[in-house]
Amino acid sequence: MYNDVILDRSFLGEEKVFLLPHKQKSFNYHGHDFFELTYILDGHMEHVLDGVSYEVNSGDYFIVDYGSKHLYRSLTDSDVEYVDCLFLPEFLDRTLSGTRSFSLLLDHYLLHFDFRRLIGEPTGMTFHDDDGEVREIIQKMMREQDEKKAAYREVMRTYLMQIILITMRKISSGEAMPAQNDRICEQVMDYVAEHYAEDITLGAIADGMHYCLSYLSRAFKNGSGDTFMSYLKKYRAMQGYRLIMNTDKSIYEIASLVGYSDAKYFSGQVKKYIGRSPRELREQVRRERGGYKQVRV
Repeated sequence: MYNDVILDRSFLGEEKVFLLPHKQKSFNYHGHDFFELTYILDGHMEHVLDGVSYEVNSGDYFIVDYGSKHLYRSLTDSDVEYVDCLFLPEFLDRTLSGTRSFSLLLDHYLLHFDFRRLIGEPTGMTFHDDDGEVREIIQKMMREQDEKKAAYREVMRTYLMQIILITMRKISSGEAMPAQNDRICEQVMDYVAEHYAEDITLGAIADGMHYCLSYLSRAFKNGSGDTFMSYLKKYRAMQGYRLIMNTDKSIYEIASLVGYSDAKYFSGQVKKYIGRSPRELREQVRRERGGYKQVRV
């Protein structure tokens, strides 16, 4: 259908998501400027992703990242039936606009899935829907798309997040966070979520939780795979990203709101964890949306 081309974001229109059913024998080599989740309803086909060949069957599905190219070919004389769920990252949340990495999408505050817990790269794997749960959710999304009832896009968004989390759970290491570390990490992360704009330290948290600092530091690192300071900086950068993309507050104001008195240092943290500077992100907002939407902070 397409011959070695890149389908750009305009393919999805203003909806930012589109479920497209297919019944055909092949789909030529192509890429796209959006994420794609493909579910095989019926058939047996070859999927070639970035030059690597996989065989997929009914009930299998996979995720294609930005920058990848792929093709499909039926391995029988029959057509293959499948559904493409095409979506822009900002469909999940507008602060994800410009995201070009599935791992960064996973770490967004709505999903908050620690990419390090995965035992494989999700965009290079084929998943099987053992109990039909994902197929059922896909069908629900298609009904919402067709019927367009009130709040249908919000319902589709929750369904898509459900599929992503179900899928990541399939390749998440069950040994990543022992029970004790799990409980401690949750307590520390909850504290960060409530107090990240303040001058907080792990020492003060340890005192409040009645733990030795060295023990709490080790438990958090073992449980989360990250140091407390690294986690805090990343969390603040993500909150700053949300405000940059959704408000017209100055960078200095935003830096202060997420716990930094030095706007230059804050900008460096955003560049480090998001991949673009606040100025670059603001330019993107002006290009894509022509303004800002005020949000409660």
